[in-house]
Amino acid sequence: MKQVLQDRTGATVVRSVPSPPCPPGGVLVRNEFSVISAGTERARLELSRKSLIAKAMERPDIVRQVVKRAQNEGLRSTTLAVRRQLAAETAVGYSSAGLVIEVGRRVAGLDVGDRVACCGGGHANHAEVVAMPRNMVAKVPAGVPLVAAAMSTIASIALHGIRLGNVELGQRVCLPDLDRRWRRGLRARH
Repeated sequence: MKQVLQDRTGATVVRSVPSPPCPPGGVLVRNEFSVISAGTERARLELSRKSLIAKAMERPDIVRQVVKRAQNEGLRSTTLAVRRQLAAETAVGYSSAGLVIEVGRRVAGLDVGDRVACCGGGHANHAEVVAMPRNMVAKVPAGVPLVAAAMSTIASIALHGIRLGNVELGQRVCLPDLDRRWRRGLRARH
């Protein structure tokens, strides 16, 4: 199968890789669509172009993990692990939709042929086939195109922001001045 991978320099390639096995508590999905998130993918690319020092400054949580590992397992083992991680190509993508092609033995409520939306970095990748945990897929209702369902992760992030802001449907959330300028611009175009 084909999968999009990115290395630590930001180089993005399409590689032939083995199809993943079906997890007992999940499903295999043949992707029909996967979404490129401009913000996330650009941020990842920008991070990949930074020096190791700049990356370390941006992600002190990872630096702490490396230091803890060096204390527990030794400097040589940790250095080899970090080099291996830096050299590895990683899968990209986190929002897709497709058809279930295999169901794990501990999964209920999904069948082969079901149309599903998939979410989650490390799972809903830009790949022909993805192995998805059951809690990271949702059936797509009849009449909803899979291309729209592939956007479900990004839409859920926006919806979460609305919920955190305690915004009700139909409520205005922009500043009054911006709203006036927007309306003025809309009238000028018509």
